[in-house]
Amino acid sequence: MLYGDLNLLSVFLWHVTFVYLIVLILLSFIIYRNTRDELFLYYFGYVFLLFTYIVCRNYYFMEIQTYLSVFLYSYYVQVVYLCMYFHFGLLVINFRSYFPRFTVWIYRYMAVVGGIGTVLFIGGLLQWVPSHYMADYYHKIFFPIHISIALVIIYKAVKLRQEKLWIYYLVGTISYLVLGTVAILANFYQPPGLPVRPVAYFYIAIIIECTFYAIGLGVRVGQVYTDKLETERRLNSAQKELQAGMLLQIEQQEQDKIVLQREKELQTLATQVALLENKVLRSQMNSHFIFNVLNSIKAYIIERNVEKAVTYLNKFAKLMRGVLDASRDENHTLADEIKAIHLYVDIEKMRLNEALVVGFDISLSQDPSTIPFPSLLMQPFVENAMWHGLTYAGEDKELDIRIYNRGKGIYIEILDNGIGYSHSVRERKKLRSHRSHGVDIAKERIVQFNKKHKQQITFGIEDREGRKGTRVWIGIE
Repeated sequence: MLYGDLNLLSVFLWHVTFVYLIVLILLSFIIYRNTRDELFLYYFGYVFLLFTYIVCRNYYFMEIQTYLSVFLYSYYVQVVYLCMYFHFGLLVINFRSYFPRFTVWIYRYMAVVGGIGTVLFIGGLLQWVPSHYMADYYHKIFFPIHISIALVIIYKAVKLRQEKLWIYYLVGTISYLVLGTVAILANFYQPPGLPVRPVAYFYIAIIIECTFYAIGLGVRVGQVYTDKLETERRLNSAQKELQAGMLLQIEQQEQDKIVLQREKELQTLATQVALLENKVLRSQMNSHFIFNVLNSIKAYIIERNVEKAVTYLNKFAKLMRGVLDASRDENHTLADEIKAIHLYVDIEKMRLNEALVVGFDISLSQDPSTIPFPSLLMQPFVENAMWHGLTYAGEDKELDIRIYNRGKGIYIEILDNGIGYSHSVRERKKLRSHRSHGVDIAKERIVQFNKKHKQQITFGIEDREGRKGTRVWIGIE
């Protein structure tokens, strides 16, 4: 092949690379504007810097390559975009999650080599140092070290097959690494018999690497939209099922005016439930208790038990309003806590539909509304008593909540006649049931409360003395 033919092929590959990078710049910017995914922002930065380097290598105004600023920039921008490539690649395969220490070391390395390159670039522009220092730094220091670190990263990345973009990263990076190295070595040593000019290998490397990364990022975009569509599909399916059930009930009763009126009430009630569900979701209060209550209300609606549904919904709405108010107001008091526990116990009694005797004995010398208290601190203990202590207690289930003065402080007792604390712990270990984190969270909240307030709270859980059951005590000093 003649030299002129080799040069013509190199010019053709330059044009392909030039156009390809323009397309990728536009696509990555548009996708970032639509998704706000920072991965596409870094990819945009990388391909844009690579594009500026390709412009410096143009075949139309080759004399600009002799300008000092263009000469220095053509080496400096390679340092910058290769560091940007490292950063982008590590994000693609979530490298930091698997090798945090090594990743920190890589970023320190990039800061050092980027800083040295910046100093040499500025120094060359101001003619403080010879211009060839920039080229020597890139070829003799930066590039060998960068290639060595890239090989280590590739070696570690081979193990990350669980990452979705793993194969695109490896193929693109290895192609880029091999062909880019061939281009530099061929340019230095000029071996005879090359099928193309050395720089053409670099253009081919860019085309292959960008193609695989573009495919990988396309897969990422597709996955994002697929997940979004699947979520919407599930929500629409659930909504259609609910609407279909309600419409069937209305059609069966449409000949009777009285029943039609009841259906209107049921529709209004169902709308309130849906609004309440939306408030719960917006408040991120996704607990088993909340959704179990909502399911119970829906069951009453389906059974056309309007009276119970209304009562249940009113109590639950008051409880939720109190919880949401408490989340915005730090001035929660013992009086607020007593009201909330009353509502919680009433709701659980309606849902359990079992014989349960609950007693409240409050004997305080001071006004409970003047006593600061963490919101719903008592709730997990009351819940444990009802769902763990009293579940196997037989027919006579009793729960007593006592609040009284003890010395200079206040004492709260939550007593049940269930199987007892020790027995309950053993049973849960045998069954390997899921551990409730309510008590652990209560401990952490007490620690935070004690740091902020003069009053100090302590608590304990133990078996009752002289009879079966569990005793939870909370002291306020």
